Amino acid sequence: MADKKQRFIKRWTCLVIVCSMISSIWLYSPASASTPGTTDASQEIAEMQLMKNRIVAFYVSKDIINDGTNGRVEWTFKSQAGTYLSNQNANGSWGDVDYANTTSSANGKAWSPYLALDRMQSMAQAFADPNGPYYHNETLLGGIQKGLDYWFTVKPNFNQLVGDRNRQTIKVGKNRAFM
Repeated sequence: MADKKQRFIKRWTCLVIVCSMISSIWLYSPASASTPGTTDASQEIAEMQLMKNRIVAFYVSKDIINDGTNGRVEWTFKSQAGTYLSNQNANGSWGDVDYANTTSSANGKAWSPYLALDRMQSMAQAFADPNGPYYHNETLLGGIQKGLDYWFTVKPNFNQLVGDRNRQTIKVGKNRAFM
């Protein structure tokens, strides 16, 4: 029964994200899909790339990303990306992160594995910052990739609410946007 519920929540979450993306393109694109014949696919792709570039530029201009949630174990900083990389284990994990923690963050206390996602997010932010020392640094990129590989190998999980699962998706998604 729990498996069915988890599948339902995952499908529902994916549907909401896809619908949000589609509606944002339709609502905010000056040449949207609602005006057939006036745009081509390359123009829409260029506009989506422009939106992505603006989002990335906004985030890399900051040292910290405040995602407005209680899903933070501690603040992480773009300027500390090198420290996060040097403290990372060879398998992509961090020794001070309890990946096996199953406590829900719904109780107001942050879920321990979020720290790994926040560190990877700060590392990805540093990787994408053209004015920073780690801009397109292959070693930093390798650390981010190892961290994500470890995350998806151990599959940290807890008795989550839909919002908690969405936070994981958002945090991983930001990493992807920066690369």
